[in-house]
Amino acid sequence: MSTVVLCHMDCCNADGDRLPAARLLAQSVDQGANVSYVPCCETHSANWWDGSDWVGRHLDKPLMDVPKLEDYVASHGFGDVTQDGIQLAQILIARGDDYATAAAEVTARGFTEAPEELTD
Repeated sequence: MSTVVLCHMDCCNADGDRLPAARLLAQSVDQGANVSYVPCCETHSANWWDGSDWVGRHLDKPLMDVPKLEDYVASHGFGDVTQDGIQLAQILIARGDDYATAAAEVTARGFTEAPEELTD
């Protein structure tokens, strides 16, 4: 069984916990000639490029495609995914679950808003 991908930093919140990674951030020691990726939580990704001598922000990648998750949830007949649902899906996908499984779990736990009514 795979485990949750955690942020590579040691302290992600006030309690000193490491949070699940939400993004893969580029890093390079040779101005972008060779790039590697580091899993990072939203807290640390916000300040990743501050003070950097090389900016590869255009290479950053989300760990999870939120619109794709929302499409899977919508296919179950549910509305928008809540923030708790997105966080749960990130953990499940980081563990190796597919989008369909993550969407089913999100809807089963009620982490969705009411679907919008169609109007003419």
